Amino acid sequence: MVKAAALLLLGGVLLLASALRLRRRRRTLALLRSRLGLARTRPRPRTPSPWPKRILGAALLGSALSLGGGVLFGGMGFGLLLLALFLYDQRQLARAREAEEEAWPDVLHELAAGLEAGLSAFSVLEAVARRTPPPLGPLLTRFARDVALGAPVAEATALLEREGRTATAKLFAGSLRLHSEAGGALGPSLRTLENAARARLRLKRKVHALTAQGRFSAAILFALPWAVMAVMEAANPHYLVPLLTTPLGRLAVGVTLLLMGVGAIWIRSLIRWEV
Repeated sequence: MVKAAALLLLGGVLLLASALRLRRRRRTLALLRSRLGLARTRPRPRTPSPWPKRILGAALLGSALSLGGGVLFGGMGFGLLLLALFLYDQRQLARAREAEEEAWPDVLHELAAGLEAGLSAFSVLEAVARRTPPPLGPLLTRFARDVALGAPVAEATALLEREGRTATAKLFAGSLRLHSEAGGALGPSLRTLENAARARLRLKRKVHALTAQGRFSAAILFALPWAVMAVMEAANPHYLVPLLTTPLGRLAVGVTLLLMGVGAIWIRSLIRWEV
């Protein structure tokens, strides 16, 4: 037991060291690019990654579980915690993408109205960006500030296109780049893009409503085994003891969790539609 816990903890520490080494190499490469003049646009300020601490915490949890329940429980705890954290990050990214997609039609409407009133594109953009909530507001504010400080429009739009989470952001960046290179009226292009963004939102909401039954069925299917186990534990507390104390029971629990994870990914792929 102690050897298994030590090996699991050592694996987590080695994984943490690899992540830190990769992060240091990326910083060195970015510094070298800036000294050589290859980084033409100002890189986005990066917050420290939470994954090194998460990996270390998962390794400690796995080691503790290995001491109490064996290497199988330790490995399951280590993997399940990392999987839960990864799914949490993916959910947060999806929420940020949805918030950005929801904000784009109003932003495009205000930009087109300002251009039709005779104002300059980037002055309107700066004013609209200050009133737009995150995550879209800070992105537009940084783009307008880069242009105001003298960054080429092509490079600023390329950075906006790279950092934007939605297809509307990429189309907006392409419209600005085309306008700066070829000229012409930008207002009609923004109106067309606004209509397309609103149509995409309507279609996305319709798809979300049509797949609601599938999501509800998936939630029931994955909650049912745990509900049955809770009822059985309440009726007979000793009935489920072999699942946690015998090697065959632990193997059955591990295989069950693995199959449930595969089923979750499969059902998610069936009910998720990109619009």
